[in-house]
Amino acid sequence: MVDGIGALVAALGEARWALSVDLPADAESARAIARAGLPGIVPLWVDAPQGFGAPWHATALLVRPWLPMERWPGVFVLRGQALTVSADGATLLPQLLANRVLSNMPSSAAQLAMEWTDVERRARALHAALGGDEATLQAAVDVAMDPAARARLAYRPGDQTDYQRAHSELFRRIDPSAPARAYADWLDAAIAGDMRPVGDPETFGPWGRRLMGVAARGAHTAALGLHGPALTRFLLSDNGLDGVPQQPMWDIQAGGSSGSAQYAHAADLAADETSVDGSVRAGVVRALRHGGRGYAGLAHAEAAVVLDESDEPERAWEALQSAAWWAARAKGEVPTGIFDGIRFLAERRGWTDALGKLGWA
Repeated sequence: MVDGIGALVAALGEARWALSVDLPADAESARAIARAGLPGIVPLWVDAPQGFGAPWHATALLVRPWLPMERWPGVFVLRGQALTVSADGATLLPQLLANRVLSNMPSSAAQLAMEWTDVERRARALHAALGGDEATLQAAVDVAMDPAARARLAYRPGDQTDYQRAHSELFRRIDPSAPARAYADWLDAAIAGDMRPVGDPETFGPWGRRLMGVAARGAHTAALGLHGPALTRFLLSDNGLDGVPQQPMWDIQAGGSSGSAQYAHAADLAADETSVDGSVRAGVVRALRHGGRGYAGLAHAEAAVVLDESDEPERAWEALQSAAWWAARAKGEVPTGIFDGIRFLAERRGWTDALGKLGWA
């Protein structure tokens, strides 16, 4: 799916102001993002560089090597953190438009509407190359072309009910899948003050991490029915992704929260359980509770080894990504040993095709 994306991005780059599409990603941008603590993503395009080759922003796919590439979630990267923006490549461009062009960006939304006919063919070509169908992109375009619909997505002081509802409606039109619908139902209820039990967070697919981020930072964990196993899974997997504000809301951006606070709070909650599921997981809980700003990911790296040996390779992959993020925060860069561990795990599990998509590998 990545093949040919660069040429389409370059063709669309003239409309970077409107579509959040700038420059095709290259190997250097991939290495810069990996060194910053996010080695498990494939960047598709980047915004203006931020010195030392590190991009300010990048739109990427989150590697899930046990899944076909077309099912990898889309993420937006901002200075060493990432936010899930789509369940897959097929909905990436319309979700990006909703998140970065239409949401609280009235001038950009109006300009997109004004010049859509000039970029439509190239935008639709990129969307198709990412696996999307016309209806998903059209959902975002319809809002951009309607002044009244655009106005609902612009923040206004006072009652935010319609503002949040407009985001929910657009999200549901772009992604009508069962996990997305479950997440939208939960978030709408949470914004309205109804913190109902959520059951298994994995029911929400790639949106479960956003839900857990809100729950782990707020005072709602008991009401949501979250317990030790769910919390420790959250602590082990893909740290650095979906650091979200404590207050539930639709209009969140990458980097809106440091992320570390939600893990510290979740570790406190997990430690309060009568038991933590497994000594390795207990070690991660202890490390996050007591490591503070100096924690460099060692407990996550050790957990990855044990998880792989216990035939939980998916969990091991996610733990290694977490180890990389914490190491980069503490040391300024990911140690080579973590990259070696990711390569070893991928080769051991036959994930070499996915490994080859990573620009640093």
